[in-house]
Order: sequence, then C-alpha cells, then structure tokens
Amino acid sequence: MKNIARLCLLLSLSLGTLLISACATTNTADSNAAPVGPDGQPVSTTPWNKPASWEGGGALGGMMGH
Repeated sequence: MKNIARLCLLLSLSLGTLLISACATTNTADSNAAPVGPDGQPVSTTPWNKPASWEGGGALGGMMGH
C-alpha cells in the first residue's frame, strides 16, 4: 500500500514539474515581428511567388508550355 502511495506521489510531482516547465513566458520585445511597410502595415517576408529550390520541372519539365 505504501508503494502505491509513493508511486502516486512521484507521478504527481513529475507531472506537476512538467506542467510548470511547459508554461511559456511572454517576451516584451517581440523579435519575430514582421517588418513594417511605408503604409504602416506589416509586410510578409515569405516569397510567395518564388518556387523553392527543390521545386523543379521534374522529369517532364522541358514539356511545360512556358
């Protein structure tokens, strides 16, 4: 019976430690802020129209009608 109580105590302490360490704190200086354009709106830095380096024509890339 004591072993079960110790196991429950150990389990609850370890779960509590995990839950406390998983809480994120807020940072006042947001280093991931998007750059601001001339109109004051955030500007995306993702190149939406540029294909990634792995996105090639493939085996039939020469047959594309560009």
